[in-house]
Amino acid sequence: MREILIIAEISAGKIQPVTYEMISAARKIERYSAQSANPARIRIIIIAENPDSLSNTLAGATGIEVIGIKVPGFTGYNSDTYIFCLGKLLKRLKPTHILVAHSSQGRDFSPGLAIELE
Repeated sequence: MREILIIAEISAGKIQPVTYEMISAARKIERYSAQSANPARIRIIIIAENPDSLSNTLAGATGIEVIGIKVPGFTGYNSDTYIFCLGKLLKRLKPTHILVAHSSQGRDFSPGLAIELE
C-alpha cells in the first residue's frame, strides 16, 4: 500500500492552516491512486512535547490517523529534532509521499531530512 505522510506544521502550540492545505493535496493524491491497483493511505505526523491533544484535534477534524511523536522538553520548533525524529520514523514506514509545508519551517528541515533519508 502506498503511504502519504503529512508533516503537520505546529507553531506556538497550534496546528497551522497550511497543515489543512497539505491534507487537501494528500486527498487528491489518494483519489488518484484509488484508481490503481495500489491505493494510498494518508497519515499525519505531529512532533510536540505532548502531541495527544493536537493529535486528537486533528484526527477529529479530518478523520485521518495521526502519529504523535512525543519529545520531552520540546518547547518549540528545532530542525535537528525534526530531522532526527522524522528520519527514524520515515525509514521504518517507507512512505511513497511526504508532504512538507512550503514555509520557513518546512524549508528549514526538509533538506536535512532528505539527506537523512538518502
